[in-house]
Amino acid sequence: MPLECGRTLSHAILTVSTAISGGSLTEYISSLQGIYGAARIAAFLQPVSQDFTLPSPTPNGISLSAAARAALLAQTGAQPFFSRELCAKYFTYMNADGQAHFVLYDDDSTLAAKLAQLAGCGVQNVFALFPDAAGLLKPQT
Repeated sequence: MPLECGRTLSHAILTVSTAISGGSLTEYISSLQGIYGAARIAAFLQPVSQDFTLPSPTPNGISLSAAARAALLAQTGAQPFFSRELCAKYFTYMNADGQAHFVLYDDDSTLAAKLAQLAGCGVQNVFALFPDAAGLLKPQT
């Protein structure tokens, strides 16, 4: 059950999105486990690919397809980085109007990092929608 709907239900398992744009995934999950109990928290593995203008007035940017993001990265020549706190990759660039942008995205390596952090937090259940995560998750052998 989504976190927003399950707060008042004492026995519901609450699904928490891993698509965060600020803070720390581990601290976020740990704080919710402290409030609701570790057994009630399940993760929703939600790949992100968003372009934010800076400063961003909202926690959500404009969605980018993998192809559009790759084209933007090639066009701008930006250098991607990995955020351990968010378990996501990002890069920054300036558009033609001089507006600063921050692009936050997942790939197979960031989803693996998210799964490792979730396991480290003791999260027992993880959900992912097909095909959203299908192209990013590598089958385990």
